[in-house]
Amino acid sequence: MLTKHAIRPVVVALAALALGASSAVALPALDADATSDATRAVIDLTGEPDGTTTLQAASVPAASTGIGPGAPLRIEIEGDGTYGCTASWIFADGADLLLGAAGHCFLPLDVATTHEDGAEVYDRNRTTVSVCVVDCEFGGISSFLSGGYVELGSLVYARQESASGEQVGWDFGVVEIPAELEHLVRTTMPVFGGPTEAVEMASGDQVCHYGNGVAVGEVFLTKARSGLGLFAEPDAWFAATAAAPGDSGSALQTCATTADGIVGEGAVGTLTHITLLGIAGTTDARSIELAASDAGLALDLVLGAVPAVEDPTDPGGSTDDGSTDDGTGDDGTGDDGSTDDGRPEERPRGKSGDAPRQRPQG
Repeated sequence: MLTKHAIRPVVVALAALALGASSAVALPALDADATSDATRAVIDLTGEPDGTTTLQAASVPAASTGIGPGAPLRIEIEGDGTYGCTASWIFADGADLLLGAAGHCFLPLDVATTHEDGAEVYDRNRTTVSVCVVDCEFGGISSFLSGGYVELGSLVYARQESASGEQVGWDFGVVEIPAELEHLVRTTMPVFGGPTEAVEMASGDQVCHYGNGVAVGEVFLTKARSGLGLFAEPDAWFAATAAAPGDSGSALQTCATTADGIVGEGAVGTLTHITLLGIAGTTDARSIELAASDAGLALDLVLGAVPAVEDPTDPGGSTDDGSTDDGTGDDGTGDDGSTDDGRPEERPRGKSGDAPRQRPQG
């Protein structure tokens, strides 16, 4: 459980970053409750006009933004509402690829988790998740009400709080990426690129994330944001950077300023809350631990290029990675998320064990 910590006010931390803060920044003591008034950074879209286009795998253009960190997510929860979040990292459970986000993105407010001790306690078919893969340049509420979306597979696991109601550090979820969409997967963050490894964030680390928050992430240039890491524990992290509703699920990584700009380095975790101290989220190590203890999953963070699979929508068996012929990436930044050493011809797939998803009736 997170208790009180000694840190500098957020405004001072941001000022330190503007002056060229480094990992050696000292943070003087200030008593504050790190989880006081924590707000879930999800945006409620219930009742908003839906101007999105639903795409089938075969109709997704090659030059798309792809499925990966920073992609807008539309979540419909039967009997509850429609919500907007941002995708986190790509995870693997054996041969299956999964897309991460904040757990509260996938659950009604009164449901703590989908699983407890391996047993399902929530009907996961109530939750339908779609991800924007083309025309996703705008952020804010526009990112969830326009663009081309594809439907993901079943909700695999989600938790948004502990049995005693703690939220920060207990919030994470993953949804299945169907085999026919795996050719759209990218593991790198738009603009910043990376990560190249999984790390534990330290106080003073430069951090960056890419999200679709209202006001702060309305256009392509402002979706990408950088700030300062405040502190981290094994279960949660806190950072000083801009965020708003719609940013829930954003992946956070450490970054470095180079001659070519700010570049991503180490995966830290998933953004879940806005607190008095700045943004907060669940560490990747904690996320993997929760998924294992609650649902028996064996998650691994996927770094680098995703091995290619045969595209079932292409009679020629193409393994198109979603980049354009001129070398630019899915988001036009020049980073297509692939490596230079090529990809294996085919990636074996396993079975998730879930029954085929049935659409809710009525």
